[in-house]
Amino acid sequence: MTVWSVAIGDELTRTEISRKYGGSKFGGIEPSAKTPNIFIYTDPDKGKLHGYDFDGWNEDNTAFLYTGEGTVGNQKMDSGNAAILQHLETGRSLRIFVANGIKEGTSGTKIQTYLGEFEIDSDNPYSVEKSLDDN
Repeated sequence: MTVWSVAIGDELTRTEISRKYGGSKFGGIEPSAKTPNIFIYTDPDKGKLHGYDFDGWNEDNTAFLYTGEGTVGNQKMDSGNAAILQHLETGRSLRIFVANGIKEGTSGTKIQTYLGEFEIDSDNPYSVEKSLDDN
């Protein structure tokens, strides 16, 4: 089994993460078939284009809020959203990365900064908020 060796603040590309730990290189919520991890990727610049207005730390920096997946209509508690909600039951770690610039020498490969391993708040696992979607 692959041992987690990324430290908080480390910068990698999604290709590097995927190669070592699994998960796709494209979606925002990527459960790995290779390791017991669910990768959450947030990109403040790109997210705002799809109504993902809530990604980031709450006001007192005690919780990281993540919009979830689904760009048209109401989000549903399936696929990646369900994977996050059920991560404790399935024995998977939630690992959050935030896009942080472009890797030098590439034509746009984003650098992902590792924020750490997180756990869903079992008392308040999600909230329903209004936001614009792609339509």
